[in-house]
Order: sequence, then structure tokens, then C-alpha cells
Amino acid sequence: MKGEIAAAVIFITRLIQKNNKLSGKLVKRFSERLSEALSERYANHWYSDEPTKGQGYRCIRINEFEPIDPVLQRVAEQCGINYDTLCLPQELTLWIDPCEVCCRFGENKGACCTIASFYDGVEENKAESIDIDMLIEQHNRLREHEMKIRAIGKRVNNNNQNRHNTVNVFKARMAAHLANESNNRNNNKLRTFHHHGHHQKLDQFHWQS
Repeated sequence: MKGEIAAAVIFITRLIQKNNKLSGKLVKRFSERLSEALSERYANHWYSDEPTKGQGYRCIRINEFEPIDPVLQRVAEQCGINYDTLCLPQELTLWIDPCEVCCRFGENKGACCTIASFYDGVEENKAESIDIDMLIEQHNRLREHEMKIRAIGKRVNNNNQNRHNTVNVFKARMAAHLANESNNRNNNKLRTFHHHGHHQKLDQFHWQS
């Protein structure tokens, strides 16, 4: 667990350092306190035989619906740091599991990578060397592509809706037209009926006279 937590803390620390908003002293304090906080949090939620068990509890996540990770926020407060000055990505998921630490910038189709792995006694730790700028750039390209696709989908939906509305208007007008013709035919029949009835009464009157 120590190796996985250390890799995660180093990665998060590098993200914070990129923004140059905090002094080296504050960054170090945050890093040390975060390592302690994660060790305490994971103590009874670390399952080496089932790495995916408790994964949701252990992950650090920031997105549109959860813009502030509670663990990072608590550590920042304990260090006297305003959470906003951490300047963390708006969409970030960090999975800290037995034998592996992975991250994803963005949601769903984001830029993913393995930060560290510890399998069969072999340690591969890229927490200090992984190109964060490249990951962010890749995420931005994917996000831009996704936004274009959404915009196209929205235009298609609007066009379909407009066609649907046009069809509904046409149907309504046709229904009104047919109803009007039906009323006209009924009125004509009624006038013809009254006309014939009137002549029959006149013929009867002349015959009786």
C-alpha cells in the first residue's frame, strides 16, 4: 500500500506544482499530509486479493458533478491552503488500488495512463517521469472532438425536430381542411333537404286547393 500511495501523492504533487500558486514549503506540507490521510483512509479498505474491491472508496475524483474531492479539500484545509489554489484539473480520476495506480483526465473517453504498477515483485513507477502536459493535451483534443460530435448531434436533432413540427403542422392543416369540406357537404345536404321539403309542401298545398 505504501508504494501505491507514494506514487499517487507524487503525481498529485506534480499537478499542483505545475501552477506555481503555492510555495515549496506549502506543497511539501500538503504532500506529507496527503500521504498520511490516504494511509489512514485506506487502512481498512485495502484488499490485496481483490484489487477492485473498494475501488470507488479509494479513488480520487473531480468532475462536473463533484468539482471538489473531499479528501483533497480536507488536507488543504489542514495545511491552511485554499482548495482553489491547488488548480487541479476540472476532470480527473485517480484510482489507487493494490498493485496499480492509474489516472484519467476527462470523463468516459478521457486520456488514461498507468502511473505505477507493482506486479510479481516488479515495480514500474512513472509518477515522477510521466509527461503530464502530453496527457492534458491529449485530453483537450479528445474533449474538443467530443464537443464537435455533440454539436453535430444537436444540429441533427434540431433538424429532425423541425421536420417533425412541419409534418405536424401539415397534418393539422389537412385535418382542418377535411373537416371544413365535410361540414360544407353536410350543409349542402341540409339545404337541399330543406329545399325539397319546401317544394313538397307547396305541391301538397296546390293539390289540396
